Amino acid sequence: MNSICDERTMLIREATSNDAAAIWSLIGPIIRAGETYALPRDMSEADALSCWTGTDRQTCIAVADNRIVGTYSLRANQAGGGDHVANCGYITDSAFAGRGVARVMAKHSLALARSHGFLAMQFNFVKHQRVRGSPVAMPWPRNRGPASACLPPSLSRLR
Repeated sequence: MNSICDERTMLIREATSNDAAAIWSLIGPIIRAGETYALPRDMSEADALSCWTGTDRQTCIAVADNRIVGTYSLRANQAGGGDHVANCGYITDSAFAGRGVARVMAKHSLALARSHGFLAMQFNFVKHQRVRGSPVAMPWPRNRGPASACLPPSLSRLR
């Protein structure tokens, strides 16, 4: 099915240890590609899952069509004086790209961040590309105002 995902057709819930294999199936290829997250491309599955689902963050999954189609990891961007600002990473199953999964996860994560007392959210290394005519690949501007800065597709040059 290629329907658009929205709040009525997709469940977002907190991840459990039972979701580890599905989360790895989403984050593993992204980490290996080295294009959107500043993580070692050869990071082990255990280390990647620990990083994504650590005790210092809240990890959620998106379920549609009876499968996990996305995940996000919400945490404080910095400790101490910066702990009022949230940071969140998102990964969508490539088979569900363009169907609204990231938009629903972004909306959900912003509400969750507010409920945890965060006053703002900072997005690091948002991959800038054109997808299906959109000027930015991620839904942040529609959900919460314009980006304050945008990195060109240069993360791969950092290797």
